[in-house]
Amino acid sequence: MVVTMAVIWVAVHLMLFGLVMYPFGLRPIFVKRRLLAVGVRTKATCVSSYWSEDRVSERFNFTVDGFTFSHSSSLRWSRIASDGETVEIVYDPKRPSRARTVRELNGRTEVRFMIIGSLVAMVCFNLFYIKAFIGLFQYLFGG
Repeated sequence: MVVTMAVIWVAVHLMLFGLVMYPFGLRPIFVKRRLLAVGVRTKATCVSSYWSEDRVSERFNFTVDGFTFSHSSSLRWSRIASDGETVEIVYDPKRPSRARTVRELNGRTEVRFMIIGSLVAMVCFNLFYIKAFIGLFQYLFGG
């Protein structure tokens, strides 16, 4: 009974972790893989930048089949390009709004560290509460 409750506790937390991590952690990894596999390269122009404390996000415009698309980089420690500078960008041919600069695709992502840190924290959290739950169960029911 106690073990079953502990397994249910862990399963619920894993599902909640997955629901939270998909949009913030796993989705960017899947997008990067898709762009590396089927992405099309083109030129984009840096049109603006936004600073938040010591980090910067830049917006790039590029044209596909006569339509202009925009890509905003995630916050980074350094600029990819100056305003007005042209860079190479990779976009998804099925969905051109899904794009990354070549520098973003070649760089290491901070997402992996967030996922690993979250998993370690969740495991520690669950181990502590499972042990506490089992101890409480044994105390209350003499098991």
